[in-house]
Amino acid sequence: MANKVRRPDCAVIGAGPAGLGAALAASKAGLKGRAAARPRHRARGILPQCIHDGFGSIVFKEVLTGPQYAQRYIDEVERRTSISS
Repeated sequence: MANKVRRPDCAVIGAGPAGLGAALAASKAGLKGRAAARPRHRARGILPQCIHDGFGSIVFKEVLTGPQYAQRYIDEVERRTSISS
């Protein structure tokens, strides 16, 4: 039995703000088969430490704390892509 080789259009390495944004942009551009090199429970990067608000006003049109901003990205990425833990 041969192993199936997966050839994604792109790979996103990391799941901090930049990685989540890149995965979302890849999905919106129509790329298929994205992959993340970080388990879902570790997604967010530095944002959990940023408890002040001020995030999200441009991207989500709402002022959010770091953890809220990260969760919005995670939720949007999971809805639009095949990235999973």
